[in-house]
Amino acid sequence: MDIHIPSQAIYFLSTHEDFPHSPLNLGYNPRMNHFAFTLIVISAVMHVLWNLLVKRSRHKTVFIWWMFIASGGLFSLVIPLLPEQFHRPDARTLLLVSVGAVCFVLYHLFTGRAYRGG
Repeated sequence: MDIHIPSQAIYFLSTHEDFPHSPLNLGYNPRMNHFAFTLIVISAVMHVLWNLLVKRSRHKTVFIWWMFIASGGLFSLVIPLLPEQFHRPDARTLLLVSVGAVCFVLYHLFTGRAYRGG
């Protein structure tokens, strides 16, 4: 199904004063920091690489968990190098982290099963 936007609407959005930052406004040209762009590209490459490694592994779920154990261990080595002391999080933060962890585990469990199935 194609979505048709009338040219009058595009003209309105690109020229109307209530929408000065509309991406349709040809005068709007946001600049991205080179460091931010580099981090995005590195993130995309790493995402592709880990998906490729998982797909080529024999035991996909086991590979995923060992990968996250290794990355968690490497992150733990960085904690002492932080400029400020690491403070214990409050109960609300721990609850949010726990809910996020459950979602993370389920996501990767199902990802491993999906890759195993094809």
